[in-house]
Amino acid sequence: FRAMIVGDGQEKEALQHQIQSSGLNANVQLTGALSYEETQKWIAQSKVLVSASSFEGFGMTIIESLAQETHVLATPVGIAKELEIPHLIGDPKLDVAMLQMLLKADRPEHQIFPIEATVKAYNSIYESVSRGKAIGS
Repeated sequence: FRAMIVGDGQEKEALQHQIQSSGLNANVQLTGALSYEETQKWIAQSKVLVSASSFEGFGMTIIESLAQETHVLATPVGIAKELEIPHLIGDPKLDVAMLQMLLKADRPEHQIFPIEATVKAYNSIYESVSRGKAIGS
């Protein structure tokens, strides 16, 4: 397998150490931040997008992946909780088994999300934040 971790953050050094100590340097690449265009290119070429956010409002990468016929495996937060997609459950053996199944599966059917639904979701997030509710709960 080959995996890319896209983005930057405070966990980068810990991830790099984990990759090296597990002997996965040839399999896992930390890309750092990528442009929107580059990110879209990699999503389109991928079989599975794993979104392991601990919180998320309306994860556009999830929607963009489904629109590009890329499987999504995500923590059940934000929009991922509402979609009929496989969810990470926090059990490494079961999560890996689900990932393996998705990697072997045919590409999912193309999904379209109307802009009206996206705007409505963002508006709902904005309203809940302005009332002091937690995002993704």
